[in-house]
Amino acid sequence: LSSPADAVLAQAQLYCGLALRDGSIAVGTFSDGLILISPDGASARQLTMADGLPSNLVQGLGTDRDGRLWIC
Repeated sequence: LSSPADAVLAQAQLYCGLALRDGSIAVGTFSDGLILISPDGASARQLTMADGLPSNLVQGLGTDRDGRLWIC
């Protein structure tokens, strides 16, 4: 089975990933920013420098006690 998330992930060089509290998955990449995948895998949203990230390289992901995603 394939999903819309497959197209985004196929183009990116993945660096790190993290399962989030709501069941979605955050994926950091070498040059394509952050990819957020919905819990069912049916959709993916890509965030890059054009969306406000300081860099398209995402080397680390973490969450704080309130479930907020931190990106480095």
